[in-house]
Amino acid sequence: MHTLLKNHKSLQHILEGKNISKHFNQTIALDDVSFEVKKGETLSIIGTSGSGKSTLLRTLNRLIPISGGEIKFRGQNIQEIPEIELRRQIGYVLQEPALFPHWTVEKNIALVLQLCNWPKDKISERVEALLNLMQMPHAKYRKRYPSELSGGEKQRIGIARALAAFPDLVLFDEPFSALDPITKGELQQEVIRLKDKLNTTSIFVTHDVKEAYLLGDRVLILNQGKAIQIGTPEEIRNHPANDFVKQFISTDYD
Repeated sequence: MHTLLKNHKSLQHILEGKNISKHFNQTIALDDVSFEVKKGETLSIIGTSGSGKSTLLRTLNRLIPISGGEIKFRGQNIQEIPEIELRRQIGYVLQEPALFPHWTVEKNIALVLQLCNWPKDKISERVEALLNLMQMPHAKYRKRYPSELSGGEKQRIGIARALAAFPDLVLFDEPFSALDPITKGELQQEVIRLKDKLNTTSIFVTHDVKEAYLLGDRVLILNQGKAIQIGTPEEIRNHPANDFVKQFISTDYD
């Protein structure tokens, strides 16, 4: 089933970014950003609006080309990996799950597996397992359409689709920012449960400091395209790098 992925268990870092820069004409969106993500780790990325959070995330699966620096996925420069192959091996969860409205839940989840040329019986098994994993009983939900789902249910399907092909890395781009507080809290706990169960490696972009601390083993703080501080939530709370970090993290805690 796991045909796209090779055995890279010896690698400590799933992803490494070195001196990443991105320019849009005269605008510097990312300026010499470096970080790494270890296997089984969740890295939260936070910052002010326009700090480069989503831009950085989109460079990691080559949705946006970098202007300088290097990004390695499982030890290989992503520029050497064909775009389609790279994206099939990195799960991607958006703020809006972008489900195809005229496709059933089952078909929406199966999309990546079909692109990976899985046999039909294995696709059916995997879709059933994913729905049950997301606590959405297969028999109840598989034939439903997106219009019949709540916002939280749609996002669960988006997460299931991102996990479908056993990716080594999952990218979350502010996936819960449009949800009500109760649904948001439920899905945050769902992400924690999935991490514990599957040992997923992920990068989670958010503008919510509390969410970043809750979900991230480590947190990367950006400001004006620069990496200002990276560390565990406790390290950042107890030892903010500068006044900007101190003020930024205090907005949700004072």
